[in-house]
Amino acid sequence: MEALTKTPQAKPAPGFGEFAPRIDAFLKEHLFADIFESTILTYQQRELVTISALAAMTGVEGQLQLHIKIGMNTGLTQVQLLEVAWLIEKNVNITQANTVRKALTKPELQVVQADMMVRISEIEILPQFLEEYKAILKEEATASVKIEPGVLAIFPMFQKESPTQIRIIEIYANNAAYQSHLQTPHFQHYKTTTSKMVKSLKLVDMTALDNDAMKEIFRRLE
Repeated sequence: MEALTKTPQAKPAPGFGEFAPRIDAFLKEHLFADIFESTILTYQQRELVTISALAAMTGVEGQLQLHIKIGMNTGLTQVQLLEVAWLIEKNVNITQANTVRKALTKPELQVVQADMMVRISEIEILPQFLEEYKAILKEEATASVKIEPGVLAIFPMFQKESPTQIRIIEIYANNAAYQSHLQTPHFQHYKTTTSKMVKSLKLVDMTALDNDAMKEIFRRLE
């Protein structure tokens, strides 16, 4: 227990532990000793399963916050935990997903930073893969914006007269956010599954002409 929480544990635990020391002993000796010492799953894997289960339940926010903290002690990252929130939203509901997001709340990134990264991706897709590609791209773009704090926009489009010509406006808070984006499971899935569908790809890095106007655009889109 101390290894997971990184804090000394009172023996017995205050509150219920003093009232029912046998239950306190069972909890620590059986759950956090016998079960957690099993080699079937690592500490990190156990915490990931526990967080996922708690996130899908109501009325357990306190336990969820505790296990998120423990999970991060085992090496889970904020991006991984936000991925859990996205999966909960898809498979349970957005209310439960938001319990994870609330527990991970950090100050929002400024829309315009000195090293903000703006890019237009110009992509041509092989016609036979067009519909499949669009479905995969839509899922990846949605996940990126919802899960990653540093992804400000990923906005896919296609030319009316030439639907295989895809254009994507990508805006990242900074280069570090972009590099982090490249390592996410949803981007890696997009990259590996669509490589055979792409006929040509050109990445065009851009610079905002008017940062103040960009702030106004983002405000109007809220």
